[in-house]
Amino acid sequence: MGNNFASKSTHVAESQTDSAIESGESIKVFGITIEAQNGGTVLFEKYGTADLYEKATMLGMGVMELTVPWLADVGLQVTTPAGITVTVFHSHGGA
Repeated sequence: MGNNFASKSTHVAESQTDSAIESGESIKVFGITIEAQNGGTVLFEKYGTADLYEKATMLGMGVMELTVPWLADVGLQVTTPAGITVTVFHSHGGA
């Protein structure tokens, strides 16, 4: 997975709203791991806006890995529902 190339990883706990990752700085996202105890949707938004980069829906208990690298040009904010945690593998700000 892309986490082999990432210089940082950030864990986002369950039930978080707009949890910032490298706020205002561009980062390269190498991969994301989502761990779910129940179903729900995780939002990945452009920092400081409601513009979606991506969303991922878990239908039930399980693990999902997103492995396509992409650029978050002004940082990233993640919203997680209850029972779902996320780990984002990314570069340092200013990528």
